[in-house]
Amino acid sequence: MVLFNLGVNFYESGVQPVKKITKEFIQSNLEKLTRIFGINKKVPKEVLSNFYTAIGYYPELKKVNIKVRYGNIKTTMQCRPRWDFLFHKKQNRSYVMYIGNKIKNDNGILYRDLPLNAQVGVIGHELAHIIDYQRMNNMQLCGFGFDYLTSKKKREIENRIDLIAIHRGLGYQIKDFSKYVFEESGASFEYLKYKMKFYFKPQQIREILATNAVYSKTTY
Repeated sequence: MVLFNLGVNFYESGVQPVKKITKEFIQSNLEKLTRIFGINKKVPKEVLSNFYTAIGYYPELKKVNIKVRYGNIKTTMQCRPRWDFLFHKKQNRSYVMYIGNKIKNDNGILYRDLPLNAQVGVIGHELAHIIDYQRMNNMQLCGFGFDYLTSKKKREIENRIDLIAIHRGLGYQIKDFSKYVFEESGASFEYLKYKMKFYFKPQQIREILATNAVYSKTTY
């Protein structure tokens, strides 16, 4: 499998991968992570602990403005620059992360129905989108929006985003989200067809993890 040139070193975050993130693991790190990353963040309390667990893998998002809110979207989560990004330099942009709250179980997957490890994984995926956005100037970001409307570009973008998260140490969580979607969720054929078209399948993620020494030390 060909990997994208991400422009980052493996484990750039300095945080080691954790195969299964547990409630105990989250609680043991939550106070520290909230203190470090809590600047300019607005997060609903019911997702707060998972959010700060995931953002710990992205140190450059320490002071970035991020608001997490619920919305009627067509997927589990979605992240985008706030509408006024054209009026700000990229270092001053704000981002909105949406959590789907009206998806029917037979048409999609709700965040609240995911296992804990997969919840952290999907948040980590959305935060990787912000890492990607932060590399672009405003004109590039506009071009990105048009690229995302084409199937080929959308697949390349979503694969790149997963790879960013994997390279930061969230590989097991990305794999568990994919595994739940394709093997455990009971989502409709139409939804799975959509996911299969644009996102890595579990076996593809396993192959990626197997190419990295730290991940390949464990069985999954």
